[in-house]
Amino acid sequence: MRVLSSSMNFNNYSMSFGKMSKSKFQDIDLCCVNQFKAPIEKFNTQDDFNNWVREQINILLKDEKLQTPDTPMNPVVKDKPQRIKEWVDALYGSNSKYFDKPACALLILTSVFKDLKYDHDTIPSTYNEEIVDITVSEMKKQLELNPKRQFDFDKLYKQNLAKKYITEEKRRQGLPSDYAKPFWIKIDSRGASPSEFEENIQKLKAMSSPLWCTSKEHKAKSVIEEGNFYICAKGDEAKIGMRTIYDGVFDVQGRLNDFNIPFKYSQIVDDKIQELNMPISKDSPFPPHRSLARHASQLWRDIPDAIKEKDYLKIMEYLGLEPIVLEDGTISLKEFSGYPTSLDYFKKYGINERDFVEKIKIVRGNARFHSDGLKDTVNLEEVGGNLDFYGSSIVSLNRVKRVGGNLNLYDSKIEQLGELEEIGGGLTVGDAPLKDFGNLKRVKGVVAIGNNLIPFIPQLEEAGNMDFLQQRYESLM
Repeated sequence: MRVLSSSMNFNNYSMSFGKMSKSKFQDIDLCCVNQFKAPIEKFNTQDDFNNWVREQINILLKDEKLQTPDTPMNPVVKDKPQRIKEWVDALYGSNSKYFDKPACALLILTSVFKDLKYDHDTIPSTYNEEIVDITVSEMKKQLELNPKRQFDFDKLYKQNLAKKYITEEKRRQGLPSDYAKPFWIKIDSRGASPSEFEENIQKLKAMSSPLWCTSKEHKAKSVIEEGNFYICAKGDEAKIGMRTIYDGVFDVQGRLNDFNIPFKYSQIVDDKIQELNMPISKDSPFPPHRSLARHASQLWRDIPDAIKEKDYLKIMEYLGLEPIVLEDGTISLKEFSGYPTSLDYFKKYGINERDFVEKIKIVRGNARFHSDGLKDTVNLEEVGGNLDFYGSSIVSLNRVKRVGGNLNLYDSKIEQLGELEEIGGGLTVGDAPLKDFGNLKRVKGVVAIGNNLIPFIPQLEEAGNMDFLQQRYESLM
């Protein structure tokens, strides 16, 4: 790798009478001054500034993160030195068209190399002169509008590289360049030749959402070694990624890579899977998330106004919970089996679990809480049937005064029974960290507890197995 020498050592500079001011710098040079906090008070001429920039580039090129271990853990990393050399030669080599514009080279190389590490498997994107020139031109136009703007060149470059591949695919499919509807791009497994396979890796890496594992070169390679990859693009951006393996569709992700497929693309995904006539892989994590997306899509088709207006009563009616508005404005439900996870798709409208649950005062039948998002039962006061907290993060029953059926705390985090006074069925504590019985007085059914709660048996006035509890209390105490 070539490291050019600068003609001056700026660490030993003294203040100069002819120092330069920011007004002497324009577009990319000014951006570089601002982004790297260049000591312009030490510069007398443009050459002084350029030499300082070259010194910063030389420092960057000596950074350990640009080096590669002799035996890299991932075989893809073997390409790292060549990738770096391509970028350096193109932007800082003696024959580079940017040679006399070192500020541009510093901005670009710093950004392109920023995520590299000595012992990490990240390598730079492939160098594409056309896309570099397009990105630099866009930067200059933006600087004309806002001279103080700063840039992440690598991010813009990757966006433009993705746009290039997507535009080429539109052309291949006979679509206009401004086609704005969703369409699918197939990236073949391996490819017809080694060069085509390498091109497919670069296409997948470039068009992937930054949050997809396929945005990393070694992951893109391993994924298309195992099967085809399909990208649903809209405009110049990938919206859905779908991975196939030997026994069918393995994974489908939206841009956030959080398993929550954008519900507006639910039918598009279903149609594509049907078109491919492929089963869902037996090991796929996709099916439950597919169901949620379908349900959210159905909600949006049927009750969009209720969602936009956060009309929880209408949402509960639609969900078949048979809500009844009580005198104080709270709601009684026929039953409650937990906050519908599909509603998480509508957080941008303010829909959230706590607002939903705090409307509920009475559940006439069974109730089950299984959420990680709540720590108590909010305003709930009565459950007519069974109450269950299996797998929930709730720690307190809060205002619940009566449970008509069984109260099951097994595999829960319940520590306090809150205002609970009566249980019409039995109480099973299991491994819950319950501290005592609180205000609980009457349990019509069997009380199943561990030895840690035996000292608190006198708090109970009634239990279906009180004689047995008393014997345990007397033997232990």
